[in-house]
Amino acid sequence: KADLIRLTGLHEGAVNRAVEGNGRAINERTAELVSKVFGLDAGDIAWPCGITDRGRPPLTGHPIITRPIPVQPACPDCYTLLPVSGECSMCAA
Repeated sequence: KADLIRLTGLHEGAVNRAVEGNGRAINERTAELVSKVFGLDAGDIAWPCGITDRGRPPLTGHPIITRPIPVQPACPDCYTLLPVSGECSMCAA
């Protein structure tokens, strides 16, 4: 695997998916890079979990961006989401 990582430039996780499957198909471009090392076409190899056109292509250099989930304040008594005013309409009555 270490040689395959070095020769393809792929991340260890991508090589593991290509070799072992791990329950997930590999990206078409990953399959092309790995098969090229062996002098084959991607279709010549029986990939453990198949090939997909989904997901981020390898070697793009762009990380997957995770955005924080905004947290809206809630009433400490009834746990109703508070409006902009900050006053709970359920408990104010």
